[in-house]
Amino acid sequence: MSKKFRSHIKKLAIPRDIILPAKQNKVPENHDLRIDHEFSLSETERVKYIYTHDNNKKITNIVCVSYDIYINKEWITIIFYDSEHGFLHRHETISLENRNDVITEEQVKKRGQKKDWLTWAIKDIQKRYIYYKKLFFKRSNIDIDAS
Repeated sequence: MSKKFRSHIKKLAIPRDIILPAKQNKVPENHDLRIDHEFSLSETERVKYIYTHDNNKKITNIVCVSYDIYINKEWITIIFYDSEHGFLHRHETISLENRNDVITEEQVKKRGQKKDWLTWAIKDIQKRYIYYKKLFFKRSNIDIDAS
């Protein structure tokens, strides 16, 4: 740039007594709200479910739908569903001694929206909790009649 053109550029003079606002970071508007619920099947059995939804009340993630049993003064999760990897799947606890879980997609709802998955998982546990309990007790070598 030559001197001719530089002399025509006017500088904006900002008075020193003016305070300019600091740059604000934008807060994302899509914070998902976490919802927790639980209900009892008996004194020693419960179903807990946790999910997240967006501002439009659309379910964005199924964190957990679990079937828990109170044994030896602690709550133990027998089975739970989640959609952590983008699809609904089931985790089954191996036994009382081995608290690791086995992940399966067999006989799990695969189509529909996440709200359908949540409803299906809750109803599946309500219908089949006795079956899941018997399997867990069998793997744990617990007499079912003693519980």
